[in-house]
Amino acid sequence: MTIFNAPPRAVALPGKGDVLAAIVDRDARDPAKRRIAHEFLESNTVQVWTNRQLKER
Repeated sequence: MTIFNAPPRAVALPGKGDVLAAIVDRDARDPAKRRIAHEFLESNTVQVWTNRQLKER
């Protein structure tokens, strides 16, 4: 799994080329909004979903 730091924030999954993206509403240059997007991609919710997807392959 790769987390991209340049806007938009995204996680790329190996295999089929799936990508999860966190879209920043309004000003993507706002460091606080970018941090929130990054924290979402690192959250337990995303980690659990990602692990399930990888196990199904």
